[in-house]
Amino acid sequence: MDYRDLAQRLSRRSRVGDRVAVAGPEVGVLSVRASLLAVGFLRTELVLHATGMEEIRVRCAHCRTARRFIARPGAAVPCGRCGYRLIVHHHFSPTHAAYLGFRIDAEDHD
Repeated sequence: MDYRDLAQRLSRRSRVGDRVAVAGPEVGVLSVRASLLAVGFLRTELVLHATGMEEIRVRCAHCRTARRFIARPGAAVPCGRCGYRLIVHHHFSPTHAAYLGFRIDAEDHD
């Protein structure tokens, strides 16, 4: 689903004082949140409820692509673009609606 299109449509129809409620799996709720913030909604105008955390988005720090995984922070996942094995960090980026993933052996390389 294209959350940016949904956010833009909501933005065009909204009035001062409107609130947006979003419920669903964490990955979807946080993606919708990022899209709503990008089109000008304020955090105080959003009511969010995650119903599950089975799947998360991980953004590769090396090639900057994001993919969905069934994983939690601390897990290792493969990057589909650059091929590095990534450790999922606890850092979450609201802007990208994704957890940070960085190369497992990054400290061993220059």
